[in-house]
Amino acid sequence: MLMIVGLLSLCFNYGQSMSEGAPITACGDMFPSHGFPTQYTSPPYKITFEPPEYSPGQDIKVSLEKTTKLGFKGFLLMFRDSDDFITGSFKKHGEDEFNSVACDNPDDTVAITHVSSAVKKKVSFIWKAPDDASGPVTLKWTVVQEYGMYWVDQQITLNEAE
Repeated sequence: MLMIVGLLSLCFNYGQSMSEGAPITACGDMFPSHGFPTQYTSPPYKITFEPPEYSPGQDIKVSLEKTTKLGFKGFLLMFRDSDDFITGSFKKHGEDEFNSVACDNPDDTVAITHVSSAVKKKVSFIWKAPDDASGPVTLKWTVVQEYGMYWVDQQITLNEAE
């Protein structure tokens, strides 16, 4: 009986270990450290920007949403400039919550991740472009459908308005 309780405890801990978001170690490679290989198919999720281009200092609504019936449990989002430096900052939009990941500076909200492993259909946040931004920026994102099924380091470009 004691052995069964111990095994159940291990299984519970295994499935819950990243329920509060990506670790700081994910800032570089975008990997969630779940111990499984990434998926190499196109993810059943999409990113949208409103408006579809940015101007320096502008707020952009960034949404991550499902494209099939399958929701997602986790995510990691960050923008990088043409020199691959993390750029801009995120803030809350509506009811969607996030945890900051202190990639470069613990006082900045430059990368965001989920606050729980509850299934999500869509999340939206505001990204503020830096006042001195110029040229295209790349949103790098990882999405976790289940503990052992995730898509790592997906990328989409956000162009500067002309």
